[in-house]
Amino acid sequence: MKTDRFALIARAKARLCLECGHAYDIHSVSYDECQFEDCRCDKFREPDGVRVGVALIVWDRRPGQPERVLFHLRKGKHGPGTWSFPGGHVDWGEEPIETARRELGEETGINADVTCSPLKPYERCPYVNTIFSNGRQYITLYFECSLYGGADPRVMEPDKCDRWEWFKPDQLPEPLFDPLEPSKLRLDS
Repeated sequence: MKTDRFALIARAKARLCLECGHAYDIHSVSYDECQFEDCRCDKFREPDGVRVGVALIVWDRRPGQPERVLFHLRKGKHGPGTWSFPGGHVDWGEEPIETARRELGEETGINADVTCSPLKPYERCPYVNTIFSNGRQYITLYFECSLYGGADPRVMEPDKCDRWEWFKPDQLPEPLFDPLEPSKLRLDS
């Protein structure tokens, strides 16, 4: 039996709604809103699988000031009431470092150079694997940047962010967003 190559490609790109079983095109997906244009039931549940995100440790290194780290108080569906670094999902085809740059600008209005030098916010590696209580699994990659003056964060996404605040590395806010795993977090400047 000869396999139709185009049918295999189409099947590989399709996803199924876990509620109604209807296939939808992955390009019509809006994960943040959990709405799928092609789903018949309008009650789409995100399929099990691993998502990749980035978090950006933003250092305030203004001359004459103590070093501080930027956090925001989250709003919305994902971790409301917790403190987190700027960050977000890696888009299809996007390099994670580009995601970090894009998210920093989208969330804070700051455009800065982002590095992926040997950053070790965790004891063993610059990423963390988190399984949330809702069953979603995320791999979060960590990057950093330093600001030396002139750039103050602004709330650019008021539906996702209550406010931005700077904290000393030894006086972090609570509660922290799950991927930060406070017992493992080590901020070395």
